[in-house]
Amino acid sequence: MKLEHYDLEQTITRKASIITSVSVSPDGAMVGAGAEDGCVWIWTLSNGKLAHALEGHSGEVRTIAWAPDGRRLASGANDNTVRVWDISSGSAAKRLSGHTAPVLSVAWSPSGDRIASASMDKTIRLWDANSGAAQGEFAAHTDWVTGVAWSPDGASLASGSKDCTIKLWDQLTGTVLRDIQAHSVPVIAISWCPTRNELASSAVDGTIRIWDGDGCWERRATLQGHTDWVVCIAWSPDGNTIASGSKDATARVWNARTGEERAAFTGHSSYVRGVAWPPNGAVAVSGSHDATLCVWNPASGAVVYRLVGNSIFPLGAAWSPDATTLAIGGLDGSVKLWTPGDDAVRKLKGHSNFAWNVAWSPDGKFLASCSQDKTIRLWDAAGGEEVAVLEGHAEWVRGVAWSPCGTRLASVSGDKTLRVWDVARRETLEEMSGHTDAARGVAWSPDGEILASGSTDKTIRLWNAGDGALRGVMEGHSSSIRNVAWAPDGATLASSGDFGELCVWDVKRRQLLARHEAVSAYRFHVVNLEFLSPGQHRPDLGERFTFRRFSNGGITLASGEVDLPDGAPQDWLTMTTAPAS
Repeated sequence: MKLEHYDLEQTITRKASIITSVSVSPDGAMVGAGAEDGCVWIWTLSNGKLAHALEGHSGEVRTIAWAPDGRRLASGANDNTVRVWDISSGSAAKRLSGHTAPVLSVAWSPSGDRIASASMDKTIRLWDANSGAAQGEFAAHTDWVTGVAWSPDGASLASGSKDCTIKLWDQLTGTVLRDIQAHSVPVIAISWCPTRNELASSAVDGTIRIWDGDGCWERRATLQGHTDWVVCIAWSPDGNTIASGSKDATARVWNARTGEERAAFTGHSSYVRGVAWPPNGAVAVSGSHDATLCVWNPASGAVVYRLVGNSIFPLGAAWSPDATTLAIGGLDGSVKLWTPGDDAVRKLKGHSNFAWNVAWSPDGKFLASCSQDKTIRLWDAAGGEEVAVLEGHAEWVRGVAWSPCGTRLASVSGDKTLRVWDVARRETLEEMSGHTDAARGVAWSPDGEILASGSTDKTIRLWNAGDGALRGVMEGHSSSIRNVAWAPDGATLASSGDFGELCVWDVKRRQLLARHEAVSAYRFHVVNLEFLSPGQHRPDLGERFTFRRFSNGGITLASGEVDLPDGAPQDWLTMTTAPAS
């Protein structure tokens, strides 16, 4: 049975991702956003309609820049590459390899024939934008090169670095023309004024500095107002205004000549990763870690509209046994309890880092949550009180599951182990080792006799729940395994991997029955799996979620995806497989 032949029956809404960088096309018609999921998203600026999802990077996109002709876009990512995209076709025209660490900044020469890229490998590289050929490597910084920019005449390059300096380069010879001791702390971003020989730089101390090229690169002004790192800056097209974005969750607009703050935009709920201007300078655009891309009035700071976003940021989710309440773990460490159709969300607070996943006790009275803080927390579901903290794992805890009787809890961790806990005594009963990489998913068989664990090592391991003995290993995934789930009869197991890969297994014969590798046209990961008995259903999740249903070979495969602005790269809500009734 090939799950990829399923027929699509229903599709609702679409997903979101943490935005890491923003750039507006030269004609002002399109806005691009780099994202943590490895995609570059392209929207029509006037109406927010999604035009392209450019996929190809295998890591977070850290930087994007439009070519002067508006027909191409360059992106740099954590996979150490630069890609050049053809916007009309939405395809990658070139893949530029050479950096040995993530690419933090890219910039086109004014003529559009060259690309400069800056990297954590402490170098700047030049590329032929048409052929993709490497044209040079500049190495003088002693730490990450965080930003790169061309002078308006194309004769020089400027770079900013974690080594606290700005360097000016002859772009033909690679000679350092000027070494500016710019800040006493790391430089995060730089931007060259389009109309004057001036540079702006921003740093982790929350300041922006303007440097006068006609005055021997002396500091002309310091802009102060942000209360945390200024991570992005951009000059307006007329050179009179600077926009900045900060970890303080604000974007600000400054008079570039006087240094006076003109407006502050406070519409983001997390730090602002990118700012940009359209050619007319009538609006400003900002993208944030909260997954919203906002278009706003630079005079007043008022929002004009948002292109993407969501109000619930889940890393993992689970339905209560009566299917009335959804528990959601998120980036802020809280567990959120939400009833579909109700805008109110109740928060359970206790974790000090990501709440990776959640699980309800069989009677629905308790919740277990697991976290990046290496703990498991137990909660009274009705009152919201924390009743216990289980500690023992040496790394983050990625998955948690209750035994069918509700007296034991299983957990899996980045320390490659699976633990079984006595819930009443709050102590470890068994610790299973065998995975060669992080363990991420865990599930009990319906009779409580067997535990299944899935790992980044691409294997599923079956264990005796009583004594921890290994019963078998199943292999066949092409990606890291994130979740596992048993069918009610205990004969079949489902597992999910990166980007929607789903496998269905015959447990007794350790045989792969079916595989599906692309549930959605977009990239996503499945957070939870469950088999539903005939007649079971899940409530309508409304506009917050995408729901897809597929049918083939007597089995129904349904997938639910949720907008995920925060947390690990693109984890989605739920995929359920249900036997035909």
